[in-house]
Amino acid sequence: MRRSLIITSSLALAGVGAALLQPPRIGLQPMREATAAPQSQPQGTLSAAMVATTAAAACAKPKAVKLADAWRTCEWDGKSKKPVACAKYGPVLSDRCTAEATRSKGITIDYDHFGEVDCRSNDRKDAVTRIVIHNGDSGDNNNENWKCRPSAAHYTVDRDGTIHQHIGEERTAWHAVPENHDTIGIELEIKRKYGGTCNSLPNLSKTAAKYGIQPEDVVADLCAPSHRQYEALAKLIADIKTRHTIADDGIFGHCEVQGTDHGDPKAFDWARVGARQRKAINACEWYLPVAVRTTVVGMMPKSGKTWIELDAGSSSQVEVGDHGWLENANEETAAWFVITDVEADKAFAIVALPFSQMSDNLAATIVAKPGNTPPALGAATKPALGSCETDYTYHKTGTIKSWTTGAGGAIATLTLDGVGWKHRVCDDATGLVYLGASGDTYVTDAAGSKLRFRMTKVDETTAVAQVIEGSLTEKELGANRRVVVRAKK
Repeated sequence: MRRSLIITSSLALAGVGAALLQPPRIGLQPMREATAAPQSQPQGTLSAAMVATTAAAACAKPKAVKLADAWRTCEWDGKSKKPVACAKYGPVLSDRCTAEATRSKGITIDYDHFGEVDCRSNDRKDAVTRIVIHNGDSGDNNNENWKCRPSAAHYTVDRDGTIHQHIGEERTAWHAVPENHDTIGIELEIKRKYGGTCNSLPNLSKTAAKYGIQPEDVVADLCAPSHRQYEALAKLIADIKTRHTIADDGIFGHCEVQGTDHGDPKAFDWARVGARQRKAINACEWYLPVAVRTTVVGMMPKSGKTWIELDAGSSSQVEVGDHGWLENANEETAAWFVITDVEADKAFAIVALPFSQMSDNLAATIVAKPGNTPPALGAATKPALGSCETDYTYHKTGTIKSWTTGAGGAIATLTLDGVGWKHRVCDDATGLVYLGASGDTYVTDAAGSKLRFRMTKVDETTAVAQVIEGSLTEKELGANRRVVVRAKK
Protein backbone atom coordinates (compact mmCIF):
# COMPACT_ATOMS: atom_id res chain seq x y z
CA MET A 1 0.00 0.00 0.00
CA ARG A 2 1.10 3.55 -0.65
CA ARG A 3 1.91 5.74 2.32
CA SER A 4 -0.95 8.13 2.97
CA LEU A 5 0.79 10.67 5.20
CA ILE A 6 0.49 14.12 3.63
CA ILE A 7 2.47 17.31 4.23
CA THR A 8 2.17 20.63 2.48
CA SER A 9 4.25 20.75 -0.69
CA SER A 10 6.26 23.79 -1.70
CA LEU A 11 4.61 23.96 -5.12
CA ALA A 12 2.54 26.97 -6.07
CA LEU A 13 -1.24 26.66 -5.62
CA ALA A 14 -2.35 29.86 -7.29
CA GLY A 15 -2.40 31.11 -10.84
CA VAL A 16 -2.86 27.80 -12.63
CA GLY A 17 -6.05 28.74 -14.39
CA ALA A 18 -4.23 29.82 -17.52
CA ALA A 19 -2.34 26.53 -17.54
CA LEU A 20 -5.63 24.65 -17.93
CA LEU A 21 -5.82 25.79 -21.54
CA GLN A 22 -4.63 22.99 -23.81
CA PRO A 23 -2.74 24.46 -26.81
CA PRO A 24 -2.12 22.33 -29.92
CA ARG A 25 0.39 19.53 -29.24
CA ILE A 26 3.85 20.16 -30.65
CA GLY A 27 7.08 18.20 -30.66
CA LEU A 28 7.30 14.50 -29.81
CA GLN A 29 4.08 12.50 -29.57
CA PRO A 30 3.39 10.12 -26.65
CA MET A 31 4.70 6.58 -27.20
CA ARG A 32 4.75 3.22 -25.43
CA GLU A 33 7.99 1.40 -26.12
CA ALA A 34 11.39 2.32 -27.53
CA THR A 35 12.88 0.24 -30.33
CA ALA A 36 16.45 -0.76 -30.95
CA ALA A 37 18.68 1.41 -33.14
CA PRO A 38 18.45 0.78 -36.93
CA GLN A 39 20.85 -1.84 -38.29
CA SER A 40 22.39 0.76 -40.61
CA GLN A 41 23.58 2.89 -37.68
CA PRO A 42 27.42 2.88 -37.44
CA GLN A 43 29.02 1.40 -34.37
CA GLY A 44 28.86 3.73 -31.37
CA THR A 45 26.22 5.36 -29.24
CA LEU A 46 23.26 7.21 -30.71
CA SER A 47 22.84 10.81 -29.68
CA ALA A 48 19.86 11.67 -27.49
CA ALA A 49 18.23 13.52 -30.40
CA MET A 50 18.65 10.51 -32.73
CA VAL A 51 17.25 8.13 -30.13
CA ALA A 52 14.28 10.42 -29.59
CA THR A 53 13.61 10.63 -33.34
CA THR A 54 13.85 6.86 -33.74
CA ALA A 55 11.62 6.26 -30.72
CA ALA A 56 9.06 8.80 -31.91
CA ALA A 57 8.79 7.12 -35.29
CA ALA A 58 8.31 3.65 -33.82
CA CYS A 59 6.36 4.13 -30.58
CA ALA A 60 3.52 6.48 -31.46
CA LYS A 61 0.47 5.68 -29.35
CA PRO A 62 -3.22 6.53 -29.70
CA LYS A 63 -4.61 9.81 -28.42
CA ALA A 64 -5.06 9.97 -24.66
CA VAL A 65 -8.64 9.50 -23.46
CA LYS A 66 -9.97 10.84 -20.15
CA LEU A 67 -11.32 7.86 -18.22
CA ALA A 68 -12.69 9.54 -15.11
CA ASP A 69 -13.33 12.99 -13.72
CA ALA A 70 -12.46 11.95 -10.17
CA TRP A 71 -10.48 8.76 -9.65
CA ARG A 72 -9.52 9.63 -6.11
CA THR A 73 -11.64 10.94 -3.24
CA CYS A 74 -10.21 14.28 -2.10
CA GLU A 75 -10.47 15.19 1.57
CA TRP A 76 -11.98 18.58 2.38
CA ASP A 77 -12.16 20.41 5.69
CA GLY A 78 -15.08 22.52 4.53
CA LYS A 79 -13.21 25.81 5.09
CA SER A 80 -11.27 26.52 1.92
CA LYS A 81 -12.12 25.84 -1.70
CA LYS A 82 -13.01 22.18 -2.19
CA PRO A 83 -10.14 20.32 -3.91
CA VAL A 84 -10.80 18.90 -7.36
CA ALA A 85 -9.57 15.37 -7.97
CA CYS A 86 -7.20 14.70 -10.84
CA ALA A 87 -8.69 13.08 -13.93
CA LYS A 88 -7.23 9.77 -15.09
CA TYR A 89 -6.13 9.24 -18.68
CA GLY A 90 -5.47 6.09 -20.62
CA PRO A 91 -2.97 5.89 -22.17
CA VAL A 92 -1.21 8.59 -20.17
CA LEU A 93 -0.42 11.92 -21.76
CA SER A 94 3.24 11.92 -20.71
CA ASP A 95 5.67 10.28 -23.13
CA ARG A 96 7.41 7.41 -21.30
CA CYS A 97 8.80 5.93 -24.48
CA THR A 98 11.01 8.94 -25.18
CA ALA A 99 11.74 9.43 -21.48
CA GLU A 100 13.29 5.97 -21.29
CA ALA A 101 14.89 5.99 -24.73
CA THR A 102 16.78 9.25 -24.16
CA ARG A 103 17.86 8.59 -20.56
CA SER A 104 21.58 8.81 -19.77
CA LYS A 105 23.52 5.70 -18.84
CA GLY A 106 24.15 5.20 -15.14
CA ILE A 107 20.93 6.84 -13.91
CA THR A 108 17.95 4.87 -12.60
CA ILE A 109 14.42 6.32 -12.65
CA ASP A 110 11.36 5.00 -10.81
CA TYR A 111 8.40 5.23 -13.23
CA ASP A 112 5.76 3.79 -10.87
CA HIS A 113 3.90 7.13 -10.74
CA PHE A 114 4.65 8.23 -14.31
CA GLY A 115 1.66 10.00 -15.87
CA GLU A 116 -0.67 9.64 -12.89
CA VAL A 117 -0.93 13.41 -12.33
CA ASP A 118 -0.84 14.48 -15.99
CA CYS A 119 -3.94 16.59 -15.41
CA ARG A 120 -1.67 18.91 -13.37
CA SER A 121 0.19 19.74 -16.60
CA ASN A 122 -0.39 20.87 -20.16
CA ASP A 123 1.38 20.64 -23.53
CA ARG A 124 4.64 22.58 -23.56
CA LYS A 125 4.95 25.50 -25.99
CA ASP A 126 8.44 26.77 -25.10
CA ALA A 127 11.81 25.04 -25.03
CA VAL A 128 13.17 24.03 -21.61
CA THR A 129 15.97 26.38 -20.51
CA ARG A 130 15.79 26.25 -16.68
CA ILE A 131 15.42 23.91 -13.70
CA VAL A 132 13.64 24.86 -10.45
CA ILE A 133 14.56 23.16 -7.15
CA HIS A 134 11.85 22.70 -4.48
CA ASN A 135 11.52 21.30 -0.94
CA GLY A 136 8.64 18.84 -0.67
CA ASP A 137 7.48 15.37 0.32
CA SER A 138 8.49 11.90 -0.84
CA GLY A 139 7.69 10.68 -4.34
CA ASP A 140 4.84 8.47 -3.05
CA ASN A 141 3.27 11.21 -0.94
CA ASN A 142 3.72 13.89 -3.61
CA ASN A 143 1.89 11.70 -6.10
CA GLU A 144 -1.08 11.33 -3.75
CA ASN A 145 -1.09 15.02 -2.75
CA TRP A 146 -1.10 16.28 -6.33
CA LYS A 147 -4.14 14.20 -7.28
CA CYS A 148 -6.16 16.65 -5.16
CA ARG A 149 -4.14 19.84 -5.69
CA PRO A 150 -3.60 21.87 -8.87
CA SER A 151 0.18 21.48 -8.80
CA ALA A 152 2.89 18.93 -9.57
CA ALA A 153 6.57 18.65 -10.48
CA HIS A 154 8.31 16.55 -13.08
CA TYR A 155 10.56 14.75 -10.57
CA THR A 156 10.94 13.93 -6.88
CA VAL A 157 14.25 12.85 -5.35
CA ASP A 158 13.73 10.91 -2.11
CA ARG A 159 16.20 11.08 0.78
CA ASP A 160 17.52 7.60 -0.09
CA GLY A 161 18.40 8.82 -3.60
CA THR A 162 15.42 7.29 -5.44
CA ILE A 163 14.39 9.45 -8.42
CA HIS A 164 10.67 9.40 -9.28
CA GLN A 165 9.42 10.84 -12.56
CA HIS A 166 5.82 12.01 -12.39
CA ILE A 167 5.34 13.93 -15.65
CA GLY A 168 7.14 13.84 -18.99
CA GLU A 169 9.57 16.67 -19.69
CA GLU A 170 7.69 17.49 -22.90
CA ARG A 171 4.78 18.70 -20.74
CA THR A 172 4.57 21.89 -18.67
CA ALA A 173 4.03 20.94 -15.03
CA TRP A 174 2.44 23.42 -12.61
CA HIS A 175 5.18 23.82 -10.02
CA ALA A 176 6.38 27.45 -10.13
CA VAL A 177 3.76 29.89 -11.42
CA PRO A 178 4.38 32.10 -13.43
CA GLU A 179 7.60 30.48 -14.66
CA ASN A 180 6.37 27.00 -15.57
CA HIS A 181 6.54 27.48 -19.32
CA ASP A 182 10.29 26.84 -19.82
CA THR A 183 11.21 25.01 -16.62
CA ILE A 184 11.50 21.50 -15.21
CA GLY A 185 10.56 21.13 -11.54
CA ILE A 186 12.44 18.88 -9.11
CA GLU A 187 11.21 18.28 -5.55
CA LEU A 188 13.59 17.16 -2.78
CA GLU A 189 12.07 15.13 0.04
CA ILE A 190 12.56 16.88 3.39
CA LYS A 191 13.18 15.42 6.85
CA ARG A 192 10.63 15.03 9.66
CA LYS A 193 12.10 15.91 13.04
CA TYR A 194 11.66 18.22 16.06
CA GLY A 195 7.88 17.89 15.67
CA GLY A 196 7.87 19.62 12.28
CA THR A 197 9.20 19.64 8.73
CA CYS A 198 11.09 22.03 6.50
CA ASN A 199 7.83 23.34 5.04
CA SER A 200 6.13 23.50 8.45
CA LEU A 201 8.92 24.63 10.76
CA PRO A 202 8.59 24.16 14.52
CA ASN A 203 9.18 27.11 16.88
CA LEU A 204 12.85 27.67 16.08
CA SER A 205 13.93 29.49 19.24
CA LYS A 206 12.23 26.99 21.59
CA THR A 207 13.50 23.99 19.63
CA ALA A 208 17.04 25.35 19.52
CA ALA A 209 17.04 26.02 23.26
CA LYS A 210 15.69 22.53 24.00
CA TYR A 211 18.47 20.79 22.08
CA GLY A 212 21.26 23.26 22.87
CA ILE A 213 21.74 24.28 19.24
CA GLN A 214 21.04 27.34 17.09
CA PRO A 215 17.86 28.19 15.12
CA GLU A 216 19.77 27.89 11.83
CA ASP A 217 20.89 24.40 12.92
CA VAL A 218 17.25 23.32 13.22
CA VAL A 219 16.46 24.60 9.72
CA ALA A 220 19.58 22.99 8.26
CA ASP A 221 18.83 19.64 9.90
CA LEU A 222 15.24 19.62 8.61
CA CYS A 223 15.87 20.97 5.13
CA ALA A 224 19.34 20.03 3.91
CA PRO A 225 19.36 17.23 1.30
CA SER A 226 20.97 13.94 2.28
CA HIS A 227 24.26 12.81 0.76
CA ARG A 228 22.39 10.34 -1.46
CA GLN A 229 19.96 13.04 -2.58
CA TYR A 230 22.78 15.31 -3.68
CA GLU A 231 24.39 12.47 -5.63
CA ALA A 232 21.10 11.57 -7.32
CA LEU A 233 20.24 15.23 -8.00
CA ALA A 234 23.61 15.84 -9.66
CA LYS A 235 23.05 12.84 -11.95
CA LEU A 236 19.50 13.96 -12.77
CA ILE A 237 20.56 17.51 -13.64
CA ALA A 238 23.38 16.20 -15.84
CA ASP A 239 20.87 13.87 -17.53
CA ILE A 240 18.39 16.70 -18.16
CA LYS A 241 21.16 18.79 -19.70
CA THR A 242 21.69 16.11 -22.38
CA ARG A 243 18.20 16.85 -23.72
CA HIS A 244 17.82 20.58 -23.08
CA THR A 245 20.00 23.67 -23.26
CA ILE A 246 20.08 24.92 -19.68
CA ALA A 247 21.38 28.49 -19.25
CA ASP A 248 24.40 29.18 -17.01
CA ASP A 249 22.10 30.68 -14.37
CA GLY A 250 19.26 28.32 -15.20
CA ILE A 251 19.32 26.20 -12.04
CA PHE A 252 17.55 28.13 -9.30
CA GLY A 253 15.22 27.88 -6.32
CA HIS A 254 11.46 28.27 -6.01
CA CYS A 255 12.03 31.35 -3.88
CA GLU A 256 13.56 33.11 -6.92
CA VAL A 257 10.37 32.79 -8.95
CA GLN A 258 8.69 36.10 -9.71
CA GLY A 259 6.40 37.28 -6.93
CA THR A 260 6.53 34.03 -4.96
CA ASP A 261 6.07 33.71 -1.20
CA HIS A 262 7.85 30.33 -1.10
CA GLY A 263 11.25 30.17 0.60
CA ASP A 264 12.63 26.89 -0.73
CA PRO A 265 15.04 25.25 -1.09
CA LYS A 266 16.30 26.07 2.39
CA ALA A 267 19.86 25.32 3.62
CA PHE A 268 20.83 24.21 0.11
CA ASP A 269 24.47 23.95 -0.98
CA TRP A 270 24.41 25.38 -4.50
CA ALA A 271 28.01 24.38 -5.14
CA ARG A 272 26.77 20.77 -5.33
CA VAL A 273 24.86 21.61 -8.53
CA GLY A 274 27.55 23.88 -10.00
CA ALA A 275 25.87 27.17 -9.10
CA ARG A 276 27.08 30.15 -7.09
CA GLN A 277 25.64 30.81 -3.64
CA ARG A 278 22.44 32.83 -3.99
CA LYS A 279 21.56 36.21 -2.52
CA ALA A 280 18.30 36.81 -0.67
CA ILE A 281 15.64 37.83 -3.21
CA ASN A 282 11.88 37.46 -3.00
CA ALA A 283 11.37 34.89 -0.22
CA CYS A 284 14.94 33.51 -0.16
CA GLU A 285 15.76 34.49 3.43
CA TRP A 286 16.95 30.96 4.19
CA TYR A 287 19.47 30.72 1.34
CA LEU A 288 21.93 31.62 4.09
CA PRO A 289 23.07 29.72 6.04
CA VAL A 290 24.22 26.81 3.90
CA ALA A 291 24.21 23.19 5.04
CA VAL A 292 27.51 21.91 3.64
CA ARG A 293 27.61 18.11 3.36
CA THR A 294 31.05 16.64 4.00
CA THR A 295 32.80 13.60 5.46
CA VAL A 296 35.36 12.84 8.16
CA VAL A 297 38.72 12.20 6.46
CA GLY A 298 40.92 12.13 9.55
CA MET A 299 40.53 11.70 13.31
CA MET A 300 42.33 10.99 16.57
CA PRO A 301 41.28 10.47 20.20
CA LYS A 302 41.47 13.50 22.50
CA SER A 303 40.59 13.25 26.22
CA GLY A 304 37.54 11.05 25.72
CA LYS A 305 36.47 13.08 22.69
CA THR A 306 37.59 12.94 19.06
CA TRP A 307 39.49 15.47 16.97
CA ILE A 308 38.19 15.35 13.39
CA GLU A 309 39.35 16.58 10.01
CA LEU A 310 36.61 17.29 7.47
CA ASP A 311 36.80 17.49 3.71
CA ALA A 312 34.93 20.79 3.53
CA GLY A 313 35.66 21.58 -0.11
CA SER A 314 37.65 24.50 -1.49
CA SER A 315 34.55 26.57 -2.31
CA SER A 316 32.40 25.66 0.68
CA GLN A 317 32.76 29.02 2.49
CA VAL A 318 33.13 27.20 5.81
CA GLU A 319 34.55 29.45 8.55
CA VAL A 320 35.78 29.17 12.11
CA GLY A 321 32.82 29.22 14.49
CA ASP A 322 30.40 27.48 12.12
CA HIS A 323 28.38 24.67 13.70
CA GLY A 324 27.85 21.15 12.49
CA TRP A 325 26.85 17.61 13.33
CA LEU A 326 27.88 14.02 12.68
CA GLU A 327 25.29 11.44 11.70
CA ASN A 328 25.09 7.76 10.85
CA ALA A 329 23.75 6.12 7.70
CA ASN A 330 20.18 6.46 9.00
CA GLU A 331 20.56 10.25 9.35
CA GLU A 332 20.52 10.00 13.15
CA THR A 333 22.55 12.74 14.84
CA ALA A 334 25.53 11.36 16.76
CA ALA A 335 27.19 14.58 17.98
CA TRP A 336 27.37 18.33 17.41
CA PHE A 337 30.58 20.34 16.95
CA VAL A 338 32.00 23.82 16.30
CA ILE A 339 34.65 24.43 13.62
CA THR A 340 37.93 25.43 15.31
CA ASP A 341 40.18 25.87 12.28
CA VAL A 342 40.01 26.03 8.48
CA GLU A 343 42.86 25.36 6.07
CA ALA A 344 42.30 25.49 2.30
CA ASP A 345 39.84 22.65 1.62
CA LYS A 346 39.88 21.20 5.15
CA ALA A 347 38.04 22.09 8.36
CA PHE A 348 38.73 20.88 11.89
CA ALA A 349 36.66 20.36 15.04
CA ILE A 350 36.44 18.38 18.30
CA VAL A 351 33.30 16.30 18.88
CA ALA A 352 32.05 14.93 22.19
CA LEU A 353 32.08 11.39 20.86
CA PRO A 354 34.52 8.65 21.92
CA PHE A 355 36.96 7.51 19.26
CA SER A 356 35.47 4.01 19.46
CA GLN A 357 32.09 5.29 18.25
CA MET A 358 33.37 7.19 15.23
CA SER A 359 33.44 4.42 12.61
CA ASP A 360 29.66 4.46 12.04
CA ASN A 361 29.33 8.26 12.20
CA LEU A 362 31.55 9.67 9.48
CA ALA A 363 28.95 11.71 7.56
CA ALA A 364 29.04 15.38 8.58
CA THR A 365 27.13 18.58 7.89
CA ILE A 366 28.50 22.06 8.55
CA VAL A 367 26.02 24.91 8.97
CA ALA A 368 28.04 27.64 7.28
CA LYS A 369 27.18 31.33 7.25
CA PRO A 370 29.20 32.82 4.36
CA GLY A 371 30.34 36.38 4.94
CA ASN A 372 30.64 36.19 8.72
CA THR A 373 34.42 36.30 8.62
CA PRO A 374 36.24 39.11 6.74
CA PRO A 375 38.14 37.76 3.72
CA ALA A 376 41.90 37.48 4.12
CA LEU A 377 44.01 40.19 2.49
CA GLY A 378 46.90 39.45 0.19
CA ALA A 379 49.93 37.94 1.89
CA ALA A 380 52.23 40.45 0.16
CA THR A 381 50.76 43.38 2.13
CA LYS A 382 50.81 41.64 5.48
CA PRO A 383 53.94 42.25 7.59
CA ALA A 384 55.90 39.30 8.93
CA LEU A 385 55.30 39.93 12.62
CA GLY A 386 56.38 36.54 13.88
CA SER A 387 54.98 35.37 17.21
CA CYS A 388 53.37 37.51 19.89
CA GLU A 389 53.88 34.85 22.55
CA THR A 390 57.30 36.03 23.75
CA ASP A 391 57.68 39.49 22.24
CA TYR A 392 54.58 41.56 22.92
CA THR A 393 52.98 44.46 24.68
CA TYR A 394 49.29 45.01 25.49
CA HIS A 395 47.23 46.73 22.84
CA LYS A 396 44.14 48.13 24.55
CA THR A 397 42.08 49.49 21.68
CA GLY A 398 39.62 47.07 20.17
CA THR A 399 35.93 46.27 20.21
CA ILE A 400 33.77 43.23 19.56
CA LYS A 401 31.97 43.63 16.24
CA SER A 402 30.07 40.32 16.14
CA TRP A 403 30.21 36.77 17.46
CA THR A 404 29.03 33.23 16.90
CA THR A 405 27.67 30.78 19.46
CA GLY A 406 28.06 27.05 19.96
CA ALA A 407 26.29 24.38 21.98
CA GLY A 408 24.11 25.78 24.75
CA GLY A 409 24.36 29.31 23.33
CA ALA A 410 27.90 29.91 24.64
CA ILE A 411 30.00 32.37 22.64
CA ALA A 412 32.40 30.41 20.43
CA THR A 413 34.14 33.02 18.24
CA LEU A 414 34.52 36.80 18.18
CA THR A 415 35.06 39.18 15.26
CA LEU A 416 37.11 42.14 16.53
CA ASP A 417 37.60 45.67 15.17
CA GLY A 418 40.75 47.75 15.62
CA VAL A 419 43.05 44.81 16.35
CA GLY A 420 44.49 43.85 12.95
CA TRP A 421 48.05 43.55 11.71
CA LYS A 422 47.98 47.30 11.07
CA HIS A 423 48.09 47.51 14.89
CA ARG A 424 50.90 44.91 14.96
CA VAL A 425 48.68 42.10 16.21
CA CYS A 426 50.13 38.66 15.40
CA ASP A 427 48.33 35.59 14.09
CA ASP A 428 48.86 33.79 17.42
CA ALA A 429 47.89 36.74 19.63
CA THR A 430 45.71 36.20 22.69
CA GLY A 431 43.46 38.56 24.60
CA LEU A 432 40.64 39.12 27.07
CA VAL A 433 37.21 40.79 27.10
CA TYR A 434 37.03 43.72 29.53
CA LEU A 435 34.10 45.37 31.28
CA GLY A 436 32.44 48.45 29.83
CA ALA A 437 34.09 51.25 27.90
CA SER A 438 36.78 51.91 30.50
CA GLY A 439 38.34 50.32 33.55
CA ASP A 440 40.62 47.34 33.86
CA THR A 441 38.32 44.55 35.11
CA TYR A 442 38.02 41.58 32.77
CA VAL A 443 34.85 39.57 32.14
CA THR A 444 34.39 36.23 33.92
CA ASP A 445 31.81 33.48 33.78
CA ALA A 446 29.84 32.03 36.71
CA ALA A 447 32.83 29.88 37.71
CA GLY A 448 35.16 32.88 37.76
CA SER A 449 37.02 31.96 34.57
CA LYS A 450 38.24 34.82 32.40
CA LEU A 451 36.86 35.18 28.90
CA ARG A 452 40.08 34.56 26.95
CA PHE A 453 40.46 34.22 23.21
CA ARG A 454 43.11 33.36 20.60
CA MET A 455 43.33 34.70 17.04
CA THR A 456 42.43 32.42 14.15
CA LYS A 457 42.58 35.06 11.40
CA VAL A 458 44.11 38.55 11.34
CA ASP A 459 43.52 41.09 8.58
CA GLU A 460 44.58 44.73 8.33
CA THR A 461 42.21 46.15 10.94
CA THR A 462 40.05 43.16 11.89
CA ALA A 463 40.65 39.81 13.56
CA VAL A 464 38.65 36.68 14.25
CA ALA A 465 39.27 34.90 17.56
CA GLN A 466 38.21 31.64 19.16
CA VAL A 467 37.20 31.61 22.84
CA ILE A 468 39.63 29.33 24.72
CA GLU A 469 38.62 29.99 28.34
CA GLY A 470 35.32 30.91 29.98
CA SER A 471 31.74 30.16 28.97
CA LEU A 472 29.40 33.10 28.42
CA THR A 473 26.18 33.55 26.52
CA GLU A 474 25.31 36.68 24.55
CA LYS A 475 23.05 37.81 27.42
CA GLU A 476 25.82 37.33 29.99
CA LEU A 477 28.28 39.25 27.85
CA GLY A 478 25.91 42.21 28.02
CA ALA A 479 27.28 45.53 26.80
CA ASN A 480 30.95 44.60 27.32
CA ARG A 481 32.56 45.11 23.93
CA ARG A 482 36.08 46.25 24.85
CA VAL A 483 39.00 43.86 24.32
CA VAL A 484 42.66 43.83 25.28
CA VAL A 485 44.91 42.06 22.80
CA ARG A 486 48.61 41.24 22.70
CA ALA A 487 50.62 43.01 20.02
CA LYS A 488 54.27 43.35 18.95
CA LYS A 489 56.54 45.86 20.68
